[in-house]
Amino acid sequence: MSGTKSPHGVVQNNTEVLTKDRIASRSAVQMFEPMLAQFLSQVEIYYTDGETCFTDGKKIYISQKFASNHPRGGVFAIYHEMWHIAFGHIPIYKALLGNPWEHSLHNILTDAKINEQGRHRINFSEKEWEKYNGIIKVDNVCKILEGNLRKGWEAALQNIPITDTTRAFTALRPFVYKPIELPDGISVMEGEGALGQGFNADIQRETESRIAASIQAAKLRGTTGGSLESELEDIWLKPQVPWARIIAQAIMSRFKREKTWSRLNRKSYFIGGTGPITVMFKGRKKRPIMTAIIGIDVSGSISDGNIEEFLSEIKNLLSDFGAEVEVDFFDTKITDKFELKKLTDMKKITKASGRGGTSYQELFEHAEETKAKEVIVFTDGYGDADNIKVPPHNMRVWWICNTKDMVFPFGKVFYIASR
Repeated sequence: MSGTKSPHGVVQNNTEVLTKDRIASRSAVQMFEPMLAQFLSQVEIYYTDGETCFTDGKKIYISQKFASNHPRGGVFAIYHEMWHIAFGHIPIYKALLGNPWEHSLHNILTDAKINEQGRHRINFSEKEWEKYNGIIKVDNVCKILEGNLRKGWEAALQNIPITDTTRAFTALRPFVYKPIELPDGISVMEGEGALGQGFNADIQRETESRIAASIQAAKLRGTTGGSLESELEDIWLKPQVPWARIIAQAIMSRFKREKTWSRLNRKSYFIGGTGPITVMFKGRKKRPIMTAIIGIDVSGSISDGNIEEFLSEIKNLLSDFGAEVEVDFFDTKITDKFELKKLTDMKKITKASGRGGTSYQELFEHAEETKAKEVIVFTDGYGDADNIKVPPHNMRVWWICNTKDMVFPFGKVFYIASR
């Protein structure tokens, strides 16, 4: 692949020096993070003549200049890009490519988390770490955000660690109103707006199977333990919650079977020679079919792959539980409505329109107007849930969220892993 133009420079020839450095750097990272050792052995690593490092989720590109200008630069660069993959950041960046302001904010926050983590796991000395003065760090994030966000962001971030990227991004997202300008001499590792390029569903499936296998292999070797390892297991190994069955059973339990009396045919029974006798037997009314409004978030932070996942789950709900549902696509408002009474009605849904911001307000207003008893919302959680009024007490709300640890002000939450 030498001589090939990568997203961030031309791939360098495999000289003896570069080959040795790549092997040594990869081995060092595998030693620091044994849970990902097997996974990293399957990742292709290339050195380029560019200024920045990069990963598309499958390959890692290392700036030769960055590696040579920093202490153990190759180790740190591989470590950094590997953790963008392992933390599941790349699909998020893919979804945010259409919104460069939010993409930039997310990249700053995740870089700070990974860089701080790398500082300690690689065990840099203070003198070595000083040489990394051009990257995003935990202690310079707030200074970078000053002047780039609307007033009030400091209060929104209060009591949220900057390294808790999901909560920090959710808290700061409403305050982004312009491109975030980085100070001179400081940049994200990959270059602004780069992460997410080249990523696709095939890479996602391959990554998921490889990381899961790597974690399992490490567990068998007994090289696991610690909060970081637990976080990895939560992301890649946590068993899927059977949310559809739980919701369906909960909804069906609302409909009590009412006792009725059923009459047999009068010709059926005779007692002696006295003629036909009418016999009544206890019966039960058939329970109503489950009905619900299902909202699907089609905002800019939701990828086509996410929407496919959501629709797949709804297909299962229709086929397994005989549901009759109204499916509403929404971003800042409802963009499409579909009434689905049987499985074949899924053909009505041809494409998703939307891709703006995310607001749940119109969806819940519509649900209240139609007196919906059950509302199921598929979302990544990056919206204004805190600003909508609490729904009526007889309306049950179920959030199906593919972003771990998102918090919603009401309703039941199920976290599903992206496939």
